[in-house]
Amino acid sequence: MRLIHNLVCAKLDDEYLLINTLNGLMDLIDDNTLEILKKWEPMEEITAVTSEEQSLFESLQKRGYLCTSREAEQAQKDSIIQALRELHQKNKTKISTITFVMTYDCNFRCPYCFEGIDHSLRGVYLNEEQIDAALAFAGDDLKHIGLFGGEPLLPRTRKAVEYLIQKAPDKSYDVITNGYYLDQFIDLFSKVDVSYIMVTLDGKKELHDKRRYLANGAPTYDVILANIQKALESGIPIRIRMNIEKETLAESTVLRKELLDKFADYKDLLSFEVSPMMGIDYRERNKLFGELAKVDFENKQTSGENVFLTRFSPVVNCVINGTKLRPTYSYCVGHQTGYIFDPFGLVYTCLVAVGKRHFAVGSYYPNAGFFETSLKCRNIETIEKCRDCAYSLICGGGCPINLGNTKDVYQPECGSILNDIHNTLPLLLRAKKSETSGADHKEG
Repeated sequence: MRLIHNLVCAKLDDEYLLINTLNGLMDLIDDNTLEILKKWEPMEEITAVTSEEQSLFESLQKRGYLCTSREAEQAQKDSIIQALRELHQKNKTKISTITFVMTYDCNFRCPYCFEGIDHSLRGVYLNEEQIDAALAFAGDDLKHIGLFGGEPLLPRTRKAVEYLIQKAPDKSYDVITNGYYLDQFIDLFSKVDVSYIMVTLDGKKELHDKRRYLANGAPTYDVILANIQKALESGIPIRIRMNIEKETLAESTVLRKELLDKFADYKDLLSFEVSPMMGIDYRERNKLFGELAKVDFENKQTSGENVFLTRFSPVVNCVINGTKLRPTYSYCVGHQTGYIFDPFGLVYTCLVAVGKRHFAVGSYYPNAGFFETSLKCRNIETIEKCRDCAYSLICGGGCPINLGNTKDVYQPECGSILNDIHNTLPLLLRAKKSETSGADHKEG
């Protein structure tokens, strides 16, 4: 017997997390155990010398960390991938969720906007024919519809939104909006099942108005806050997004508490998505994750939902949130089954990718079809370098959007999983452990 190749080890503070990426089992080990594993790693046939080694050998065998040969291990991995492929083939024929980019226009000029929309994309709006074509493209399994932009809720988009709701009144909806014209759409959203409407508040009034202002420079905080209240009073769930940096973390934490107090009568309708701003250096981002997690763990019962705590790799979600670790075929399920329709007739699979035409996976109007090579076909089988990688079943090839402007999407993006497991995970565990220790101390 020998150690499996599909084995990942992450250093925590004073111990190590051993991950069997074939069966999803994880174990904490100490320095002494790690040294034994290092000694055994090159061995074709492990020989346990001491009673301690024999006990470890038996434990590893029970937990699936040992195999008879590389060929046997590869056969096991191939069987897992085949099952994932078959499940993917079965699921990809059913489209349950779609999103409409109503327009790439926006009435805001936020200096940090991640979209960086090409000016040539502005001025075009989704029309009724395109809505019909997209709904036909989705088919009978459609259950949920999202609205995105640019800014999806503008005076010029109301007619199209109204038409969409008339055509699909039985679907559930979510909206990502800056909230400035939300009050002009409340009557429409009151007629359908809304999962949530996400609105961004970047700190209190003074800070927010410096970061999120109209195209003419005018402030927006007061209007947005009033519209949030109107939506809540109408029974529409609101998710407040906060983009944080090192300098704004404390203020965002205070604002969240104030909003929870202000809207206490609507606590079942109010949730939060507080997360480090996109595009900042990963080292600063990791530190923010650790600080933010500490705050969230300490206020778990009163802070409302914070979706950011579920936005990591399967391993991190498993350790932090207690979800079951399952093998993954591609980095993001959206690249396989979720479709986004823009006003130029193109189909995308990621909100961060919209408007970047080299990431489009097909077209739906005036002609419908998928491109032969695209993110839709990207998985751990089509990325050659993933086939023999120990991380592949918990990584899925990494986030292709991080590959930049390359047209070769069949490359691995390794930074995401390496950072998640070896940097972010220890920080989050430290925050969780600190909160637990604090709670124990208080009880004592």
